[in-house]
Amino acid sequence: MPDTPARRGRGRPKRHLAPDREEILQSALRAFARDGFDGTNLRRIAADAAVDVALVSRHFGPKLDLWKAVVDELARRMATARLEIMAPDRSDKPSAERIADALRRFVAFSRTVPELGKFFVDEISRVGPRRDYVIDRLWRPHRDAMLPLLADGGEAGLVPGRDAEMLLLTLMGAVAMPLLMLPLIDAAEEEGERRLTETVVAAFLRA
Repeated sequence: MPDTPARRGRGRPKRHLAPDREEILQSALRAFARDGFDGTNLRRIAADAAVDVALVSRHFGPKLDLWKAVVDELARRMATARLEIMAPDRSDKPSAERIADALRRFVAFSRTVPELGKFFVDEISRVGPRRDYVIDRLWRPHRDAMLPLLADGGEAGLVPGRDAEMLLLTLMGAVAMPLLMLPLIDAAEEEGERRLTETVVAAFLRA
């Protein structure tokens, strides 16, 4: 009598042999942004990524190590975006054009990671090692890259005021909050991003 194939249970099959690292990190980012570090557990992340929880632990270790891997992945993606914004072939362009391009690219990048704003705010609001890690890996590199451009714009009267650091903080809030609210307005994703981009450029770059 031939062997009877084993029946697979209901639900999505779990990728026991080849878990998608990027998908696990994305599921972890969603969980940390939604529930905070303390409210997140590896089992929920594994279920969202459709993998076995043992594989998450095997590949990333304890929850804190997975959290650091999420921050490191965000840092890598932000570094890539900064290279595009600060590319050498744009250095000879007029300041107004460079600032407008940087604002558009910042909105476009933020749109690809809508959870970033909530994740960032939640972590920096709590003093401790995680806050220091986020500031060192995410905030300082972004600040150091953007401040000179905004400072030049302030000296030239192209952006509001001359306090580049406060302007950068304001810019981050002006992008992060609308991205969290976009699902509540009656607009397609592309239309919402276009409207947000136009609004940010108009608000932060003087004609």
